[in-house]
Amino acid sequence: MTIPSTHKDNDMNVRLIAVLAAVLGVFSGMAQAANEAPLTITLGGTQHYFDSNRDVDNEILPSGALEWRLSDDWAAEFTYSGGDSESAIDGSDVNIDQWHLGGVYYTEPQGNLYPYLALGAGELSRGFKTGKESDIQANLGAGLRYYFTDHWSWRADARWLHSFDDSDNDLALTFGIAYSFAPPKGKRAAPVVAAAAVVAAPIDSDGDGVFDDDDLCPGTPAGAEVDSRGCEVVQEVVETASVELQVNFGFNSDEVTEQYMQDLGGLAEFLGQFEELQLEIEGHTDSVGDAGYNQVLSERRANAVKAVLANKFGIAESRMTAIGYGEAEPVETNDTEEGRAENRRVMATLSDTAGN
Repeated sequence: MTIPSTHKDNDMNVRLIAVLAAVLGVFSGMAQAANEAPLTITLGGTQHYFDSNRDVDNEILPSGALEWRLSDDWAAEFTYSGGDSESAIDGSDVNIDQWHLGGVYYTEPQGNLYPYLALGAGELSRGFKTGKESDIQANLGAGLRYYFTDHWSWRADARWLHSFDDSDNDLALTFGIAYSFAPPKGKRAAPVVAAAAVVAAPIDSDGDGVFDDDDLCPGTPAGAEVDSRGCEVVQEVVETASVELQVNFGFNSDEVTEQYMQDLGGLAEFLGQFEELQLEIEGHTDSVGDAGYNQVLSERRANAVKAVLANKFGIAESRMTAIGYGEAEPVETNDTEEGRAENRRVMATLSDTAGN
């Protein structure tokens, strides 16, 4: 199909660019003032499949969307698509304008992939050489958004559109690249209030500060110092040293890059001189994405450092313990990219539990 090169094309393109630029400017100012406002801007294209009753050729037209995140699950959205198509009857130009307002509901994310459902209403206008026709429409659909950085994502969805004026039904397949002024937030589990109400209060029979369910040494003497298992600490000297390894990770990555090998080698040399030392390796993440996924990612990062120390520097695995803390212990704010980069880290704790 050849797109007519009339003055309507230029007028339409100028109008679309002007509208998007104006809205972008307004919301960019709002985002800057709000310091990472929850606004996402998408630019792309929409493949329109029009009802045969409309006598308009199917066409891919430029499109854009503005999404304002209201919560972890819900967002408000404005979408627009417009351009030139042709009449299926005589091939004359048909000018298309379509806009919708609606809501988007994000379901449980799968790592960086965010499925969603969409519902909205708006207008479809078609400008023929004989005049203009407009329909009020409702739309219903579903799609996917994938974040490949903290702020950039791609998006694709499919929507069924129904016109109330003439009962015609259209289909729209939309795709595009998006920029979010604030990164997505992870899903938060609802507190289990009902279950907590029926659970009996925990009991500490010997008063050592460890509840009976976790106490491996019941009946310890009053005032005795006990460990986390409820067992008395007898003539044990524990020396610990916290070493912050300068091992940071890329977004959604557990790869230990070459730039950190010198620091890891220095730690391995120290461990080789003191065979009694044990090493606890702690993995951490930022708060982007699902908390459960971040827990697994933090464990992968801790095990990645453990594997480098074992395989490259010969430290026995029996001397090392890898633990993941997910996003629970940030050292910097998760509201900035710099802070999130600091939180994607590994910490190591050395301990000597030899008795004196």
